Amino acid sequence: LVPSMVAQIAEYAAGTASDPFFECATIPAESLTEAQRTFVLRYFFQANLDKIIRRYPRYLELYERRRDPMSVQDLRDLQILSQMAWFDEDVLAKDEELQDLIRRGRNYSVRDQDLMTRKQREALSAVLPVYRDFAARGQIEISTTPFYHPILPLLCDSDIAAVSHPGVTLPEKFQYPHDALVQLERARASPRDLLGVTPVGLLP
Repeated sequence: LVPSMVAQIAEYAAGTASDPFFECATIPAESLTEAQRTFVLRYFFQANLDKIIRRYPRYLELYERRRDPMSVQDLRDLQILSQMAWFDEDVLAKDEELQDLIRRGRNYSVRDQDLMTRKQREALSAVLPVYRDFAARGQIEISTTPFYHPILPLLCDSDIAAVSHPGVTLPEKFQYPHDALVQLERARASPRDLLGVTPVGLLP
């Protein structure tokens, strides 16, 4: 596990973390700023055309009209479909509320958008308990990485890069062995705090 990513999963599930993609997907379409509308139109079609976008007729329609002016309804449908397209297939197959969204396919409401957001958080909330349960039963072993996954030798001495890559351009020399130790201490503590499991290995 990468501890910083595990922490992010917990924060997103709790609703205490966000990012531009999540914000632009969950804010009501009529409340999007001009900059957010631009962001949505630029990034919310980042999916494989044949394998993902074409699965949803409305998503394909919006893709084909992506350079045309978009109404509030167009934007809301895009917000929801762009997120639905990345849901786990097993989740989509088993969840009746998500199946209803797929069947309707268009003309979504703010309430539908809230449902999609809630389902995302529910899916995220289910991730860490699975690791916790499997580890408690001895079905998996948990290994970890430095908390923010730096390369420890470089953190200790940046010149070490020249050993494996002679002639590589190096930054001004830095050495922060204490920071490396903190990374390791947090890497050990985080899975214990979040999963109740002490890691048995480390990928440096």
